[in-house]
Amino acid sequence: MKLVLTILLIGLAALIRLPCGQCRSLASSSIVVDDAAKTNGTHANATTIAAKRSNETEEAEASSAPQPVSSTVIRHIVRRKRAETEPTLPFDFPTTHMPCDLDQNGRAQVVDSFPNHCIWVWNNKYTSEGFFRVFKTYQLEAFFFGQYYERLKRFEIDPHTWDYTDTGI
Repeated sequence: MKLVLTILLIGLAALIRLPCGQCRSLASSSIVVDDAAKTNGTHANATTIAAKRSNETEEAEASSAPQPVSSTVIRHIVRRKRAETEPTLPFDFPTTHMPCDLDQNGRAQVVDSFPNHCIWVWNNKYTSEGFFRVFKTYQLEAFFFGQYYERLKRFEIDPHTWDYTDTGI
């Protein structure tokens, strides 16, 4: 046990002594600060204050090699929405919302006996992301409004008695 702890401590000491290659350095004072950052006093932080300071050695280095310009102003990048979110279905509203029992087990064997719009959704479910979303919506509607749900609701709502007289308990 002592040997394992000693090896772990040696490994930890070696890791602490390694230089961090992924660290970012502080901005040097020779970086030119954007005019918008200079005029806005609320965004002044330690980096911009350090950027205003200068000494002779850094000025000599800056004159020999120009530094890249850095901006402290945050710009919003506009993201465009995806081209296809939901495809247009070739059915009217009542046909689209007719019942499909796509939530039952073994539906791949009995899909041929489903209505035509259910078969169409089943066949096109892997065409694109939008059609898969339509298929999953049909499954969700089948779960909430289908036969299995109706049977569960009927079992919970219909009056029934629990008769344990013949069970031997």
